[in-house]
Amino acid sequence: MMSSSLKKPPKIENVTLWNGVQMPQIAVGTAFFDPKGLHSTGKRYFALLPERAYRSVTLAIEAGIRHIDTAYVYRTHEAIRAVLGGMFASGELTREDVFITSKIFHGDKGIGPKGTALMIDDLSPEEVEKEVTRHFEKSLIELGVGYVDL
Repeated sequence: MMSSSLKKPPKIENVTLWNGVQMPQIAVGTAFFDPKGLHSTGKRYFALLPERAYRSVTLAIEAGIRHIDTAYVYRTHEAIRAVLGGMFASGELTREDVFITSKIFHGDKGIGPKGTALMIDDLSPEEVEKEVTRHFEKSLIELGVGYVDL
């Protein structure tokens, strides 16, 4: 049930995934890169600006977008949690109203804040499973939800 503060959203078509899940075709992305990429020391680095997610996710939801695309490395999970948590608490949205996509990053150590990338090349399959599970569970906690849709 939506409160009067959210207008009736425009119809955004879904695509049916191979397993029958309906996924909205339009999503709000939540990776916000600092084009300057400068540290206070003057060194260049890969900079993310997670604080931009508060406004963009809010505006996207108000515009009727119900698919949120994020990733652990973007550091936007907690901002998304704050926006959605407020809307869940007020009754503007339910968890079922929103399709959340998140990802676990495996890659270069130089991308993203420390601890956000999984360096799994030298791990056993059991260790990979443990690390992926740990990152996934941390994502759920940061997002404040019990599941992600994709």
